[in-house]
Amino acid sequence: MKHTFYLPKIETRSKEIDGVPNYIIRGYATTPNNIYPYKKTSNRTFREYFSTKALENLKRKLKSDKVFVDAEHITATKHSSEMILDNLKKKTGMNVDEEVDYLKQRLKYSDIPMFKVEEIEIDDKGLFLEVRGNPFYRSIDDEHEKYFDSIWGSLQNGFINGMSLNFKPTSTVKVNEDLTQIDDVEVYGVSLTGSPSNDMATITEVAMRSIEYVKKLDRGDSKCQKKTKAMSSLLM
Repeated sequence: MKHTFYLPKIETRSKEIDGVPNYIIRGYATTPNNIYPYKKTSNRTFREYFSTKALENLKRKLKSDKVFVDAEHITATKHSSEMILDNLKKKTGMNVDEEVDYLKQRLKYSDIPMFKVEEIEIDDKGLFLEVRGNPFYRSIDDEHEKYFDSIWGSLQNGFINGMSLNFKPTSTVKVNEDLTQIDDVEVYGVSLTGSPSNDMATITEVAMRSIEYVKKLDRGDSKCQKKTKAMSSLLM
């Protein structure tokens, strides 16, 4: 069973600063005790929710495990497609080299990470992530530059407006026939997506700053801290 968790975005902003750009996305990867549908049939809707315990486990695993961050599940699609073709070859003896080459060509944009999880915290709303874009992804070639710009432009303009956890539940409690509580998961990655379903969790910021600005902020530079706080107050 495939589980994904879609999160909507309520605000987008971008700030151009001289220097090498740093691409920043902040928001909630999930919220506790908020029920959402994950599967529908002709006459039933299956729902699930993350417990507070699940958020603690997610935070620990996102910090310790190597997880991917992509757009619209391209990494998960690549891995599952390659596995399907490999299984098909083993079972039937068919030559699927042409199909594999086609797949690699179509999904080549996932070969180098476009984003990574930088910060993870739990606050009164849920599991909060800071995701940073790879500023060197665009320099691979013209195609990667165009692909990255299309993703970033879609984020800025709200066409890609949520996050999705790619995970497999490993510890659950059956509340009733149609509702499951999730206490722990095996997490594979985070996808930026345009298909949100959980209105209780949001992306709160999409911004572009110079790398030097971000380094000063990470060091706790007082002027940067004051500027950030001032910018934050204007958004409240």
